[in-house]
Amino acid sequence: MQDCQIDLLLCLNVLRKHNCCIDLTKNVLRWGDGTKPVFLSVSEYLAGSGQDSDVAVKKRRKRRTRALNPWSSDMLPWL
Repeated sequence: MQDCQIDLLLCLNVLRKHNCCIDLTKNVLRWGDGTKPVFLSVSEYLAGSGQDSDVAVKKRRKRRTRALNPWSSDMLPWL
């Protein structure tokens, strides 16, 4: 995980499998192998990704909706 530079959405079972601990006091996610990526603030995320345009906001909303409801109609063309 140390070389990973992507956004992640982790389920509780993945966190358990990799012996992760969410440390909100230190603002890090501790992995079982000792990796400790720091959580970004919203402003840091937007500044670093260049995703502050309206198009990017719509894309993020669509990804969030898809993550919350993977069976949405655009994922299932036969519906």
